[in-house]
Amino acid sequence: MSISQIVKQIENSDGYSLSKYFKIEYLINEKETCESIAKNLNSLKNSPPWKEIFSPLLKICKTTSSQEQYSLFDQASMLFVKSMSKFENQLKVPIFKSIVLSYKYLSANELESSVQKLRYLLSEAAKIRNCNAVDGSPLLALVNCLLSIFISLNDYNQAYKVFETNVDNISLLEESNVFTVSERAQFDFNAGKINAVFGYTQTALKFLNEALRLTPLSCMSDRRLILTVLIPVQLSFGMIPSTDLLNKYELNDLFGPIVDSIINADVREFNQAFEQRTMIFIRLGIWDVISKAKLVVYRRILEAVCPPGTQIQTLEAFQKAICVFDNVSLDEAEYVLANLISNHYVYASISDIQKKFVLKKEGAFPPFPFE
Repeated sequence: MSISQIVKQIENSDGYSLSKYFKIEYLINEKETCESIAKNLNSLKNSPPWKEIFSPLLKICKTTSSQEQYSLFDQASMLFVKSMSKFENQLKVPIFKSIVLSYKYLSANELESSVQKLRYLLSEAAKIRNCNAVDGSPLLALVNCLLSIFISLNDYNQAYKVFETNVDNISLLEESNVFTVSERAQFDFNAGKINAVFGYTQTALKFLNEALRLTPLSCMSDRRLILTVLIPVQLSFGMIPSTDLLNKYELNDLFGPIVDSIINADVREFNQAFEQRTMIFIRLGIWDVISKAKLVVYRRILEAVCPPGTQIQTLEAFQKAICVFDNVSLDEAEYVLANLISNHYVYASISDIQKKFVLKKEGAFPPFPFE
């Protein structure tokens, strides 16, 4: 790459070609190229502020200090951002996206500073007007970076704040087709996982299904990652994945015993499978969602105790049915039933004095999925 080619790219507003010089990994690895361009930087003197932008970028390859790399990159990127009003969208959008991804890369060692700059860039991204399908918009790439960082830190409170603040703007821009398919799939996955953690399972189901739809069948590892969150959400609604699906994505060891316990309405089997996988469920951020699937097991037991036409049943009958698989007291059985009612798995009311419960005349067991 010669300096004359860079000059031509600037003149042609070729943001896609120029954007690689704002990718921190490229700057670190392409030392010879960067040093060669640095020797001829004066050729950019008539193209302000490019000389001032490129100068610190091309020095990044000379240091192994993460602090110095961050400082040099930050100096260049902030100068570019402050000069964005001078550039066309076709130039600034690709470069802006590269800047965003580089701050994500730098966050591994400079977390607080990088997150602070990414938050600042949210306000700057809003200034990029007249986005179209050709040039795109950097907003979703930026939001995805922030969400990924907070999810990796297990800071779902901050992740949800970023999601909640930006989801409406993203939805409006989505109508203009300004985001790439991969950006949309990444956002839907992040949004689905965040909503699943907070127990908003209906919303999570919608986002995760869309993420899976947007991800090509050839991207097996990406689809497997989505399914590790989508399947627990589906299980909480009583939606059972097929054995073929679990085997295809090598998820049978993770979810197979849980699925079997739901099909068999076996509380003991569920507890054993859940306890054996507790640490991996926590690590994947799906512990809470999987634990909710236990209610589906209880609902299946309740359906067996209350065949069609049943309107009044004793708590003792429900307790005895559970005790086939797990020892519970009458009070514990009542608590389970109350939990099923509060989570809309069954429509009924409990008479604590009579130790009975009354089912809704029609539709006591709503079809899945529901909220």
